Amino acid sequence: MKILVIAHYQGDGSPCAIFVHDQVKAYIKQGCEVRVIVPIAMMRKDYYGMRFSADIIHRNIIDGVQYIFIRYISLSNFGDKFFDFNTKSVIKAIKKKFDNIIQNYEPDIIHAHTFSIDSNIGIFIKQKLNIPLVITTHGSDLEQRLQNDRENEVKSALLKTDAVVAVSSKLERKIRSLNCNIKSDVILNGCEIENKLVGKKKKHSLIYVGNLIKQKNVDVVIKGVSKLKETYPDVQMTIIGSGVERSTLELLCDELGVAENITFLGQLPNKQVLEMMAQNEYFVMPSVNEGFGIVYIEAMSSGCVTIGTEGEGISDVIHSGENGFLVNPDPDDIVEVIMKCENDKELKEEISRNGINDACGLTWDFNAKNYITLFEQLIE
Repeated sequence: MKILVIAHYQGDGSPCAIFVHDQVKAYIKQGCEVRVIVPIAMMRKDYYGMRFSADIIHRNIIDGVQYIFIRYISLSNFGDKFFDFNTKSVIKAIKKKFDNIIQNYEPDIIHAHTFSIDSNIGIFIKQKLNIPLVITTHGSDLEQRLQNDRENEVKSALLKTDAVVAVSSKLERKIRSLNCNIKSDVILNGCEIENKLVGKKKKHSLIYVGNLIKQKNVDVVIKGVSKLKETYPDVQMTIIGSGVERSTLELLCDELGVAENITFLGQLPNKQVLEMMAQNEYFVMPSVNEGFGIVYIEAMSSGCVTIGTEGEGISDVIHSGENGFLVNPDPDDIVEVIMKCENDKELKEEISRNGINDACGLTWDFNAKNYITLFEQLIE
C-alpha cells in the first residue's frame, strides 16, 4: 500500500511532529511505501535549522522516511484571520510544483493530520488524484475551531473526506454531533517504547511535560506542590515545555514560596523527556479540552504514577485507581491522590506497574495496523 501523509511541522526535534514521524516509521515496518508532505512557513526554522530555501520544494530521507518539505508565505503572526490566506498560499505552491511533488508516485490513499492547512492540502490532492482521504483529529485542531465559531469549516472538510479518525472517544463523539454522516473511528495514539526507561525514582518527585498555556492548568499543579510541601519539604517538580504562561507561572512559584522546589527546563528533545520521566515518581497534567495526550502514555510507560483529568480523552486509557488517576483540575484533588499513594506504597507500586503494562500495549505498530485496516476498507 502506498500512503501519502500530510503533516504540519511542529519544531519538536522531528521532521514534522514526533508522533507522525513515529507512526510513519510503523507504516513502513508494516510494508507500506510512504511519502510525507510537510508545509513550512517561509522564515520559520525547519528541521535543519534553516529559515529559507532557494527552492519551494526540498526533499530528504530521514530515518528511512521520504519527506517533501514545502515552503509557503504565511501571515500567521497577524492572527487566525489569515488562515485562509495561508491555506491558499500553500495550495498555490503545491499546484506550481505538483508534478515534482508526485514524481511517478501513485498513492493509494491520503492521510492528513488535523483540521488545518494539512486537511486542506489533503482535500486538494484527493480532488487531483481521485483517491480516498482520511483526516485525523488530535484534539486542539477540532476544539479550537468549534470554540471559535468555525464549525462550518470543519463540516466542509468532513463532507470532502472519506473517513475521519479521532484519537479518543470524546473527540469522536464531537465529530458525530456535527451530523455530517461521515465514517468515523477511534484509533488511540501510540507510544515509542523501544527506548523505554524505568529508572530509580527520586523521592517525592513530580514532572509535567507540555505547552505552558492556560488549558494545561500548570498553575493548579504548582498550587498542589505548595500544599504538598507542608508535609514533604523535599518535594520537587520538573516542568518541561515552553509557552506564554511561563513568566506568570514562575511568578506564582515565587508567591507561593516553592521557587526552590520547582525547576523550569524549557522545551527538550523527546529522548531527554523520557529520561526525565524515568527519574520522577508522578506525572501530573490536569489539562482540559485535551484530545488524547501521548505524553500521558509515555509517562505511564516510564513507570510514573500518571494523573490526568476526569472526562478528557485520556480516560480511554487511564482507569482511575487501577493504572493511574483521573481527577478534577483542582490542587486538593491532586494532593489527595499523591498523599494516598505515599501512604500506601503497595498501591503506588501497583499503579505504576499496571500503567507500564497498559501503556506498552499501545505501540505505534499496533496503531499503524489499525489505520491500515481502515485504509484497506476505503480502497476496496
